[in-house]
Order: sequence, then structure tokens, then C-alpha cells
Amino acid sequence: MDKVPEVVVSFIVIAYNEQHRIAITLNSILSQVSKHNFEIIVVNDGSKDETYNVADKSLKEFKNYKIVNLKENVGRGSARHLGSSIAAGNYLAFIDSDVELPSNWLDRTVSQMSNGTDAVSGIAIPDGDCVVIARISGLTPKIRPGTAKLTGNNLLIRKSTSDLVPFRKIPYGDDIRLAWDLEIQGFRTEQLTDLVVKHSERKSYRTTILWQYQQGKDATLLLLEYHKLRIPDAVWLSSMFLTICCALPWPQFNYFVKFFVAMPSFIALVSGVFVYSRFNFSVLKPQTYYAFLANIPMMTSYLAGRFLGTLVFLQRKIGVSSRLVSHEER
Repeated sequence: MDKVPEVVVSFIVIAYNEQHRIAITLNSILSQVSKHNFEIIVVNDGSKDETYNVADKSLKEFKNYKIVNLKENVGRGSARHLGSSIAAGNYLAFIDSDVELPSNWLDRTVSQMSNGTDAVSGIAIPDGDCVVIARISGLTPKIRPGTAKLTGNNLLIRKSTSDLVPFRKIPYGDDIRLAWDLEIQGFRTEQLTDLVVKHSERKSYRTTILWQYQQGKDATLLLLEYHKLRIPDAVWLSSMFLTICCALPWPQFNYFVKFFVAMPSFIALVSGVFVYSRFNFSVLKPQTYYAFLANIPMMTSYLAGRFLGTLVFLQRKIGVSSRLVSHEER
């Protein structure tokens, strides 16, 4: 009897309503030029479309795969956690179902592990904040690293490391928390800036605006949890300072003028800086202004989420203090 090759890498692909994209993702995994044996685990996270059938059809010629078909959506962190619990490989490759890997992704990331790295990512372009803007405007995104070294949409991590520091079972911010938790606990992480992964989210503009709101809400809690100041935090703190200044009785303008002139001007400025930092553009091309205008509602939604995150944090603090006082009185 032939010996079955040992699984070196377990690809864990999480998917929610990705019938239009998941075949491209899976084909990019199957097309890896590598000597390393791998398995593919698809976690169909409560999709309401044909994601399961498309994935099953894409993998029918590949023997070593499993599809976990969840009836209800449990969120990214829980889906990744579930996939890792049934993985057989020494390395776990977490891949989102809206990315397309270059053919050398597996060899590049596994090779990096031989240098003592515990977790490694490539750079997904465009990143999550820019996909819909790139789609609307047609501008070419810049290749630039993210805030954290790791991203959950294309990540290779040692299984032993993942067992010690797993993804948190939360719907937002699970990847950046993983990156920072690994850093805090002394694990070595790397981002390969020359390993570019194509990212093609299909979120609608409306859905993206709502997503930005949730991202903003979680970003405030993230700052208060880890005390790491990022550029988005500086923007939010600046908006808070501007809000306080507008609420003061000086200068001698009515509050309507101050709030509805100063704040929109600030958001427009931030939107312009964001487009400048993320895209290759020309001021002579209309696509630049499409991107700028499309980003303003997204930036507004993000900052609104940041404000709500502050209120949620204060509510939690007040609730904890109240319980402590009640306990002491007993």
C-alpha cells in the first residue's frame, strides 16, 4: 500500500455568500507551484447562496479537502477557529474567499518559516478600506503595508503557535488582535512586502459604509484595549478635539456654522489625504474626484462608529464601577 503523503499545510478558506469569488480563490490555491503537500478546508459560514456547491465543484478533482457547511453565520473569528480545529497540517494557511494568491505564495511563506518566523502574510491589494473605492473610481491602489504585520485574509502560521494564540471568536478585528497578541507574547511575525495578493471584495457601497461604521466602533475599543496609537486613532482624536472646540462659545459664530462648516471640512481633508496615501492618481483625471467623493460618506461612517465606540467603552466602565460599588456595599 502506498504511503499517504503527510499534510504539511492546511489551507483554511472561510466564506460567506461568495459564490462569485470562491472558485477563483480555490483555483489559485490548487495552482500553487510547490513541493509541499496540502489539504483544503472550506468553512461555509452560513451562506445563503451557492457558495457550498461552487466550492464542492471546484475541488472535486482534488482528493484532500473538506467542506464544513454551517447553517448559521458565526463570523470570521469563529469560522477560522473552527477550521483550525480540524486541520491536520503543521502550518495553517488562513485564506479569505475573495483573494487570489500568486502561484509562489505557499513556497514563499513556508520558506520564511524556515528562518524562525512564527506567522507570515503577504500584502493584499487593494486592502479592505480601498476595494470599493477602487471599483468605483478605477484608480490603481498603491502597494503599501498595513498597520499590523499580519492580515487574516492571507496568513500562514505554525499550528503550534495558533494553538497557543488562536483567532478570537469575534466578528470584527480578529486579525489585527491576533497580530498584536502574537507580538505581545514574543512570537516572530513578518509581512512580505513583495508578495502581493489580489483582493476583490464584492461588498456593495451601502454595505461597505455600514461595515466602516462597525470597523470604527471596534477601532476605538481596540485602542483602549491595546493602547497602540495608529494613524486612524490620530484622525479620530483630532475629530474629537475639533468637536470640543466647536462646542465652546468661542469664536463668535453660532453652533450651526461651526459644526456644519468645520466638521465637513475636516472630513473632506481627511478623505483627500486618504486617497492620496492609498492610490496612484492625477488631479487632472475625474477618477480622482470619484474616489474622493466616494470616500467622504465612508469616512463619516467610520468616525461615527468611533464616537459610538467611546460611548460603549464608557458604558462598560460605568457598569463595572456600579457592580463593584454594589458588591462592596454588601
